[in-house]
Amino acid sequence: MIEETEPARMTAAEASMLISARKLSCEELVRSCLNRIAARDSDVKAWLWLDADHAIRRARELEPTRPIYTANYGLLLYETRRYDEAMAMAKQVIERNTRFDQARSVLARALMATGDLAGALEQAQANGDTGPNQGDLGMVYAKLGLRDDALRELARLDERARRGFAVAYEQAQIYATLGDIAQGCAALSRAVTDHSLLVNWMRLEPRLDPLRGSQCYADAERKLYGAN
Repeated sequence: MIEETEPARMTAAEASMLISARKLSCEELVRSCLNRIAARDSDVKAWLWLDADHAIRRARELEPTRPIYTANYGLLLYETRRYDEAMAMAKQVIERNTRFDQARSVLARALMATGDLAGALEQAQANGDTGPNQGDLGMVYAKLGLRDDALRELARLDERARRGFAVAYEQAQIYATLGDIAQGCAALSRAVTDHSLLVNWMRLEPRLDPLRGSQCYADAERKLYGAN
């Protein structure tokens, strides 16, 4: 069995297959190779220089789950209003994978929160139109005062809703950014029942600040978290 073979003795194809199947980590493979080098290099003398710590750090960076973890941690930093740290995390992911839309969404949100609307617009426009976090562009337009553009994004999200996507939470944030509290409240109420992504983070989301203190916000909070 491949799984029973010491990773350092595997072929590249065998190791790659196990890494893809999440049965072997990049770090485990590198540590196995480093152990093999330590055991044999006094006889083989194949290495003039080897930075084991750098090799392990690089292996961790290349883990298949690393971009997801880093982007999610960046989102947590954003939600807790640690914007500079969130941007640093998101940029790490984007540098390695320019098409990782989740990281671009985190970066767009943090840039918007810190007032860099041009930067936020650039990141939101670079996002794909099929993944999660489809409300970022509308929120940036709303913050820029481009109401017609924001309304077009809301209409686009309505079309996604008709196709079965849960978008009410993002619509609530766009309306809140536009200052349309009534529509924001209506969308937030829908978000509780349409299984919108991240609605359970509503207590933290900075872009919902205009709705805080309203009855609809309290009602949504009670439905999500129960009576306090």
